[in-house]
Amino acid sequence: SNVANPESSGLQQFRIWEKEETSSLIFTSSKAEDARTGVIPHVVSKAKRLAETNRELSQLLSTRSFSDDSKSMSPNPQLTEERRRKLARMEAVRNLENGNVTQSTDNGMQSFFKERQRDLLSIETYIQKNKSELIQSLLQKSVTSDKRIYPLVGTKTFFEFVVENPFSVSKKVEITWKCPDLNLVVDSREWQELRTMNGISQNVKHLSFDESSQNIPTIQLQPNEKIHIPFTYQCLSIQTSQSNLFKAVSGHHFTAEVLSSVPALNSLDTIIKVRFMTEDQTLLAVLNLTVQPLPPSFTHIFKFLSMEHSMFKKNIQTNRDINTNEKLTVKCTNSEVVCSFQENQNWNENVNLSIKAPTRAAGRCTEFYVFLYKDKYQIVPFQSWSVCVCPLQRIDLSCVAGQLMRSSLLIRGTHSTNLVRCCSNSKDLQLHPSEPFVLSPFAVQELSMNIRCLLPGIKYFQITMVNQALEQILQSWLLVLSCQKPSISKAFQVHLSIGKETAKRITYTNPYPQDRRFVLHCSHPHLLQLREYEFIVEAGKPYLMGLYFLPQHFIFTETVFLYLNDALADKNEEAYCIKVVCQ
Repeated sequence: SNVANPESSGLQQFRIWEKEETSSLIFTSSKAEDARTGVIPHVVSKAKRLAETNRELSQLLSTRSFSDDSKSMSPNPQLTEERRRKLARMEAVRNLENGNVTQSTDNGMQSFFKERQRDLLSIETYIQKNKSELIQSLLQKSVTSDKRIYPLVGTKTFFEFVVENPFSVSKKVEITWKCPDLNLVVDSREWQELRTMNGISQNVKHLSFDESSQNIPTIQLQPNEKIHIPFTYQCLSIQTSQSNLFKAVSGHHFTAEVLSSVPALNSLDTIIKVRFMTEDQTLLAVLNLTVQPLPPSFTHIFKFLSMEHSMFKKNIQTNRDINTNEKLTVKCTNSEVVCSFQENQNWNENVNLSIKAPTRAAGRCTEFYVFLYKDKYQIVPFQSWSVCVCPLQRIDLSCVAGQLMRSSLLIRGTHSTNLVRCCSNSKDLQLHPSEPFVLSPFAVQELSMNIRCLLPGIKYFQITMVNQALEQILQSWLLVLSCQKPSISKAFQVHLSIGKETAKRITYTNPYPQDRRFVLHCSHPHLLQLREYEFIVEAGKPYLMGLYFLPQHFIFTETVFLYLNDALADKNEEAYCIKVVCQ
């Protein structure tokens, strides 16, 4: 046999030990036979080495093995302990095949035995050192319960946890956790209403919580008493940018039953640890609450434009249920946003909700959720709003009413070439180029703006640059135009009768020594029409401008501005103020 397989007895024993080392122990425990299937169920458990289950001990043993092997070979520090053993075994077999069976083999076996003996001593020392921590961890695991909930954002999710006092004396139990969205139900009427809404017909028992000691809820448990602790979770601190991860493509919101049957990893899952501990620091129970919030179904979606680095203010009118006497309450997911109902309102009619939100830099939208409740305990919202405030870069300009103002805006390209188009939200603001153009990377393009305002005051215009290929907004600007009142040449007052039209004439004389072309602009074209909007007046000659007031069907008083501009310079030559009184 030695001729067929020239291995020494030490090497054979070494292979036997390696085989035993890599093998696993399988323990099976049988239970009673299942009456329905006739199969005896088995619980199969696989024994693992302690070094595989404890990372700290594994690093200790691998470091020692690496330091011992570094004398005979230069291993890669990234190699695992099993890989090093295989390399050492291959080297021993190679030496055996080459006939190098010398004293080094016996020395290697002796060093192997010594290494194993040191490992066993290290494991024993580690176990004795961490025995108390392991026992405490196992005891804590025995009193730990796991629970998963799927709350809708803005809606209170109700659940109960059973706590039992196993002692023969009464104990004060402190309930601690670290989450502002998780709360105890201290009101018995709210607890009863929550039970009724969740289909629990059993009446509640009054629980007296003592919150005087450092704001920690404390409850008194009698000997061997078992009680239900009610909790509510209302998610209001979720980031709206992350809640889109839970939305289905079709717009359907999955129920808690579907999500529990098909578990999935999600970055918004949070774990809340609730501890129930006595005054003498004895741990009674631990609840590991896993929360996976779901987005609500919105009744209204609002998107507003505002100036950057300013305070956005908006009043939104909403209706209320006249069948209930409860006043509406509001909650918001953003702590920086102030939402409140205006005071001194008639609650039998529609009410106004005031929203105040600070805006950030241009391009950084502020998105938040607003929930309206009509029940006393704010359990389920009857309206859910999604509000988005988009700040725009502000551009301030000033002009005179009636005449054309020319200005320009410099546009800088992005890191790539884009086919873009610039557009405005008003016909009073004309942009050039108005057609799509190519914007090179980091290039500067001048955008010409022609603005004509016919009424004095503050005007707001929005300029948007859109990527034509991707149909995305690249950049937006908010143009704030301060339109000054023109210098009035003449003022008139015209009285109109309801349902009747009126014609008037105004005389203008050309003061220039040459013929001039003039253009008329009217601030209220729905009231006043002109016979000619463009005409030529000879030098020193008068011209009659025909005015035609359209028939009106209600009583009003309006101030109309009529501008006579030079056609070449487009500046105000004359400005007429006409007060129209219809009665």
